Amino acid sequence: MEQALIDGLRLTATGRADEAYLAELRRGDVEPFTAELFARSVSEGATVVDAGACLGFHTLLAARRVGPDGIVFALETDPEGFEAMRRNVRDNGLEDRVVPLPFSAAETKLDDALGGRPVDLVRLALGGGAVAALRGMRAALAASPNPYVIVTCDPQALTGAGTSARTLLRELEATRLEPAAIDDRAWRLLPPRALVPPPRDPINLYCRRV
Repeated sequence: MEQALIDGLRLTATGRADEAYLAELRRGDVEPFTAELFARSVSEGATVVDAGACLGFHTLLAARRVGPDGIVFALETDPEGFEAMRRNVRDNGLEDRVVPLPFSAAETKLDDALGGRPVDLVRLALGGGAVAALRGMRAALAASPNPYVIVTCDPQALTGAGTSARTLLRELEATRLEPAAIDDRAWRLLPPRALVPPPRDPINLYCRRV
C-alpha cells in the first residue's frame, strides 16, 4: 500500500498498477497541465463527471472546488480502483459531494445516470470509449450553457473500438464543442487547426462551447 499527499489531497493506492500511477502523480509526471485545466474549469456549485476516475485524483480536485452545493459523479469500472477511489474520497472528507459509480460511461447512458441534470465539466479518460460516452450524454451537454469537456483522444484505442479520432472530433462538433489540443510538456493549448488532420498519437483535448 502506497500513500501520498498531493496538492493537499490524501491518496492511497493498493496494487502495483495504482501504486505506479500514484508514484507518477507524486513526481508530477501525469499530465500536469491537463490537471490544472481541469481544476481551473470547476466552479462552485457545479456538476462534474469524472469518467475513468482511477484513484480519484481528479474527482477530489473537483469535489474540493464544487463546494457543498456541487456534485461530482465519479465512474470507475476496475473493482480495486473503485474501492480505492471511494476510500480516498472518504479519507478527504468529501463524501457529501461525490457519487461513486462502478460502471463505464462508454457502456451506460450518462444522460440516464444524471437524471436530466445539465453538466458543467466532463473528463473522459476512456480510451476507445470516448465516442460512445459523448453520444450517451448529448442531452446533458445540450442542457448546459457553457460546458467544458476534457477527453483523451487515443487513435489506436478508438480504432480498436470500431471508431476513430475523426469520429470523435465530429461528435464534439455535433455538440458544438471546439477542441484544442493540450500540450502538457509546454503547458499550452494548441489551436484547433493543430487537429487537422486528426492526431495519430494519444492526446488530451480541452473542449469549450462555441
